[in-house]
Amino acid sequence: MHSKNGLDYTRDPLASPNTPYLFLDGVEFLHNYRSLGLNLDGTAATANDFVRNCRFDSDPLAMKAPYQASGTTYWYTQQHVAVSGDFRAASFINNDLRHAMLGINLIDVASTPPHMRVEASRFSDLYLAAVTSGHQVAVSVPGSFEVRGSQFTFPTAAALPATPQVSQTLAANQSTLHANETVGVGAQAVPATITGCTFEQPDPSPYATFAYASYRPRQVGLASEYLVQALDNTFLNLAVGIAQVLPGGQQTEVRGNFFGACEKGYALLSGAGNSYASCNTFARGVPASTRGGVSYGIYNESASTVTLSNPSPTPGNSTSPLLKNLFDDAGSGSTGFYALYNANTGASLDYLTFKDYSAQISSLVNAPQVQLTAANATPNYQGTQGMQCAPSGPNGLQRTANGNSQPTVVQPAMAQNAPNPARGFTTITYQLPKAPQRAELVVRHALDGRIVEKKLLVHNTVQLLLDVRAYQSGTYFYTLVVDGRPVATHRLVVE
Repeated sequence: MHSKNGLDYTRDPLASPNTPYLFLDGVEFLHNYRSLGLNLDGTAATANDFVRNCRFDSDPLAMKAPYQASGTTYWYTQQHVAVSGDFRAASFINNDLRHAMLGINLIDVASTPPHMRVEASRFSDLYLAAVTSGHQVAVSVPGSFEVRGSQFTFPTAAALPATPQVSQTLAANQSTLHANETVGVGAQAVPATITGCTFEQPDPSPYATFAYASYRPRQVGLASEYLVQALDNTFLNLAVGIAQVLPGGQQTEVRGNFFGACEKGYALLSGAGNSYASCNTFARGVPASTRGGVSYGIYNESASTVTLSNPSPTPGNSTSPLLKNLFDDAGSGSTGFYALYNANTGASLDYLTFKDYSAQISSLVNAPQVQLTAANATPNYQGTQGMQCAPSGPNGLQRTANGNSQPTVVQPAMAQNAPNPARGFTTITYQLPKAPQRAELVVRHALDGRIVEKKLLVHNTVQLLLDVRAYQSGTYFYTLVVDGRPVATHRLVVE
């Protein structure tokens, strides 16, 4: 398609709930001002409706005659998908959204808040936001936004595109978007749950220091005022992994995430709410000799009086409120890394963790603004409910049951790719020991065992987005090989 509006869908209020009125599979939306409008403020979508395996793109260099891009002022899709009303029961899965000002725009209409669920989709080169939401209307039931298993790849260019669309889009979304900034998920006004996603700047080569805004527009993985949960996500090479406003009386859970080589991993911007941030890994990712400046794990801004604690400790278990985040300074010390930094000089930031680990990270906090509270000198708790970081993932302060205060050695492992069968891209989740000599993914044809490609893997990444667009349809096997030893093999089907 190539038009001002590719497709506008409005569900008939009299439609049968068992009839799939919206049936989009493998459709390409190319070079539209707005690709797909989902207007459901009158009647909600059902489980029989779906948008899957679709491609949304407006790369001006790929336009055909007589519309080829020329000069330096290009025009892009303004928003690929605009959602009003309730789309959460429907499927939005395995879609590919590229080259636009906005990927998905959640819109308030009348008194109906937006609802949407996204799975196994890919967002890349969305210049202002991959997902954004406007002001929440005054209704008794708030909207919702959920993303699972999706990939957010940030633009690699040194500047936003030279197009008047940038200023126009910013002017129309002043409450949610900011100048010279790119956001993965901007859930400013809609309660959001983000699980198993990757937010990544794939090319960190320009970064000589951690002052990332000197090299590119500020890139933020997740910016939210209504974050319900952020679970098991990966944030790599970003100015900020999660930037959160947390008003008083609100709670959020940030757990099991990996923040690698971010200038600020988890930034608490303002508010007086409670954040249950535990079992996360905050890693500087690179030595000071490779990248200068300071990286921060948890950063409490000057306007924030947020509390870091477990809001629901196990009754009778005095150690269950402990926070089990792992901080890795890559050998730089506090000259290159702060585990906990409190910029609010008027209030201290309290942090409760294990006694031995509190001593270990005491040099990586800006005392006296951060008060490390120590408890439970003996880390013999394995198997105790609520005490151990999730055994299925490598993130957080993994403790042992034998009194050893060091994190548990992570065993190499790899999960089945998703989606499978795959069309275009598929995500492979894996975990590696902290310092393997060499780790790679080897893909082979199922019929003859011929190697299709090899991908080098790094220990501070937990997901690989595999591009299978050039693969022929058929069956393949992929193997995780660590230090020359095959660890796990899974079957991949390409449609």
